[in-house]
Parts: sequence; C-alpha cells; structure tokens
Amino acid sequence: MKFKEVFKSFNFTFGTLIQKTDDLISSAVRDLVELLKYGLTQETINSTQATRDEFVEMPTDAELVGDKIAVTEAKTTKAEEVREAIKDIENRVGLKYGKKSSQRRKVNAGDLSHLNDAELCRTGYSTVRIATAFIDEQGTMGLTQELIEKLKAATQEFDDLIDQQQDAIKERDISTQERRMKANELYEKIILISDTGKAAFFGKDEARYNDYVIYNTPSGTPIAEGFGMLTGIIKGENDILLEGAIIKIHDGELETTSVANGEYILDNIPVGTYTFIASAEGYQNSVVSNIEIKNGETKEVDFGLLGIEE
Repeated sequence: MKFKEVFKSFNFTFGTLIQKTDDLISSAVRDLVELLKYGLTQETINSTQATRDEFVEMPTDAELVGDKIAVTEAKTTKAEEVREAIKDIENRVGLKYGKKSSQRRKVNAGDLSHLNDAELCRTGYSTVRIATAFIDEQGTMGLTQELIEKLKAATQEFDDLIDQQQDAIKERDISTQERRMKANELYEKIILISDTGKAAFFGKDEARYNDYVIYNTPSGTPIAEGFGMLTGIIKGENDILLEGAIIKIHDGELETTSVANGEYILDNIPVGTYTFIASAEGYQNSVVSNIEIKNGETKEVDFGLLGIEE
C-alpha cells in the first residue's frame, strides 16, 4: 500500500525553521514571566527544544542522496566487471568451437551495453550456467572453472548492489517523509510560541512583538499555501545522463543535485509559478519558465544541456 506523501506545512527551508525555532525559544526564555500570563510554560519551551533537537539529529537529504550515489557508483563499476567477464567467456568459447558454432551462439549475449540492470544480471547467471558445459579441460583456450566462478561471484555482487540501491532509494523516501513530519510537528510548536508572544506584547512593546513574528508579511501569514515537487532527468549531449548537475529556482534558495542516473528531485516548493535553471560543469545552463507548482502534486521536467564550445 502506497502512503500519501507528506508535504511541509510552512513556507521556508528546514535551515530557516531551525533558526526561527532557536530565535523564538531564546525570546520565550527571556519573556517567560509575561508569557506565563498567557498560558505558555517552561514545559512548552522544553518540549519545543526537544523536538528541535530530534529534528536536527535526523539525516539530511544530502546525506541520503550521498548514500544512494555511493551505492550507484559501486553498482556501475560492478556492472562493467560483469560485462567484461561475460565477453571474456564468450570469446573463449568462440576460440574453442568457432565463431559460428552453436556453442558460441548459446553464450552470445549481444550488445551488453544496452541491457538494463535486471537483464544484465540475468545474462550473467545464464552465461555461468551455459558456459559450465564448455569448460576447456585441456586449458588450450583458458575457459576454466575459475573464470566461471569469477563471473558467478561478480554477478551475485552486482545483484546485491541492485538490491542495496533500491534499499537506499526506499530509505531516502521513508526518511524524507519522517523528516517532514517532524518538521511539521516542530512548526506547530513554534507557532504556539509565536502566537502567545504576539498576544502578550500586542500594542505594548513593538520590538518584542516583532521578535515573535514568523512570516514577514503584512498579514503575518504565509504567502503560499501548500507545496509541490519537481522531478525529472538531466541529460548532456548524446543523451549522456549527468550526475551532479544543479537544479534550482531562479532567484530562490531551493536547489538540488542529480544522481548517477541523471535523476533529480526538488521538493518542498511553495505553490506558484517559477523559472528553473539546470547547470553542470562544462555545459551551458538550461532554463525552463512558467512552470506551475500545485499543492501536493509532482511536476516532471527534463533538462537537456548543451556543451560549452571551446
């Protein structure tokens, strides 16, 4: 069962949330005598501080993306090892029985570079099974049990890395949801401090009243209500998938980077219409405009970057 995605209930970044929390707690400690008259207690402050500390200890998206990138890089390296081992066995069978022999056709995997992970994994296992019947007992072509076991081990490691990559993706999704839920919990608590402080100092002390204002707008409320996401693929010339490309909002602080398969996810975007910019070293920036972000929705936008002419 797919869980409903959780979105932030506030209109600023997680870093800003922590800073606003620290500022409000500091003000509340200073003004506790006055705030007690409006029902805010030391226990409320302590609870807010505890939630703030729990939120800070949660892994950031950058850490989780880093874990995913590390596993993806290891998987990519192992995939190349599997391809080389399959091709080596295929060539040796061809040398022993002939390039047009039925034996070579059995182990001929075609263009391995076009296989996806699951197909390459299946081909590795099938090559091990088929090649076992063609072991070169005389050793003239070098197709040995050792080579077959090497392919078998590499394929198993590749298979495990595929699972680890999927686990990293799931862990990021789960942690992202948990982090947003904790952030929303913290936001509810600082709103209580904010509302109490404004009530205590309204019309009495403008400076202290302003210390409890969270949103710097005439109404003191968020500019936007709701958040959405932008996701897609970043490609360079010749459809090369770009890792480490930066995607950001024009004139905004929200940004993210693409992972090894060119995928990016930019979340927690307040509803509205934006211009997004994708950039990468050695490439010209790509700009898309008039992208509308709606509450609770995910917009898919792919970027194609052209190389910089020397």
